[in-house]
Amino acid sequence: MKRFSNVLLAAIVVCLAATAGAAPVAAQDKMRVDRLVRFFEIIAFGSEFEDIGKTPFIRKWKPKSTLSYKIGGNKKSIETFRPVIQKHAKALSFDTGLKFREIGARDPGEHLIFWFAEPDKMVEAGLMIEKNVDAVRKVASNARCYFLAYNLQDGYYFKSMIVINRANTFAQLEHCLLEEMAQSLGFPNDDPEVSPSLFNDRENHAELTRVDRFLLRTLYDKRLPAGTPRELAMTMVRDIMRDLGKRSGWAE
Repeated sequence: MKRFSNVLLAAIVVCLAATAGAAPVAAQDKMRVDRLVRFFEIIAFGSEFEDIGKTPFIRKWKPKSTLSYKIGGNKKSIETFRPVIQKHAKALSFDTGLKFREIGARDPGEHLIFWFAEPDKMVEAGLMIEKNVDAVRKVASNARCYFLAYNLQDGYYFKSMIVINRANTFAQLEHCLLEEMAQSLGFPNDDPEVSPSLFNDRENHAELTRVDRFLLRTLYDKRLPAGTPRELAMTMVRDIMRDLGKRSGWAE
């Protein structure tokens, strides 16, 4: 889905870790670390838009922080999708260590906003927090959902907004919400090479795939700080993935 993010402008599943008594992972089910490293680089540092969203360093929320969120826009959609947002938040929390907490519409201090917009109000919704009209029009064009994210110069996010075109089916928006929530955590790009994954617009997942969980765990590993330059980050990512792969028995 569409999104953009840069320094100024700035989605419970089976545990990856091996557990006692768990059945060994079949050799044909294992993923190569080299392939997962490639996936990470594509979605962490790439962008659908040449002039929007690319930064040469790692972006993420502060580890183990609690992200306060608000849900606004169409009232019927809010009530319909509040449980979906809660379900997705629980899954994402499991693999990142982040916590999510809904706060009231008038409460201060939100980190994340969900906005259910009418089809003809997708750009207008984004302009509530971003004044670059051309950029918002570009990411909102024909989008089912999109996100705007803002990070500090040290790479840590401080605000994000997910705009949802409410005139879509439940299944479409269930997937869309999870994708944008995952991407707003530090993986702004998607690509058909990344599979099976949320970060692939040709696929439709209502839950995190094993690839997604592995990538998220890598990003939120304490050994990979926000702000780490791309070249150094990718060396660190490979080491982290090798370690996680050995412990999970899934990647090698």
